[in-house]
Amino acid sequence: MRLTHLSYLLALAALFLTACGNDDDPVVDAAIAGEWNIEQYTVDIESTTTGQGFNETYSGTVVAVQPIDFVVTFLTDPNEAFSNGSMTFEGELTNSNGQSYPLATTAAMNPFESRSSWSIEGNAFVFTSVQQPEPWRATIVSRSESEMILEWEIVREQTDQGFTSTSRNEGNIVLRR
Repeated sequence: MRLTHLSYLLALAALFLTACGNDDDPVVDAAIAGEWNIEQYTVDIESTTTGQGFNETYSGTVVAVQPIDFVVTFLTDPNEAFSNGSMTFEGELTNSNGQSYPLATTAAMNPFESRSSWSIEGNAFVFTSVQQPEPWRATIVSRSESEMILEWEIVREQTDQGFTSTSRNEGNIVLRR
């Protein structure tokens, strides 16, 4: 029914690394340069569609199951990033009527089909890409030479043919060298 819409939302969350920012004074950190493997990936999803007497909300959590075959590469001079790989997601989404829908899908993703610029502003990664019209930031929860933990929230609203869909995705990702 609305599972296609939910798959779209999952794809949006998965593309967290392809976004735009307005960087007046970007910081480039050479210690981030190199390949990082995604070790954990979790997204909490909430999606509401309303219009023409219809009102439905889906919510749930999806996670990438092991093994995760996904690498993000950060370059410096210039500071660019790209990725390659795939992840299998599993989880369960429940609608406002209490019906549950298991979710299992493999996503071959390359969110950096063209290289994206990156910088650090305060405690956040800022990614800039021609492909995404909105700014995007990921909060750096912790970072060492061998591990980074990032969190993000993406809220989107779309209106089409009298229906309005609002999605809120909160994600957590662990990257390791």
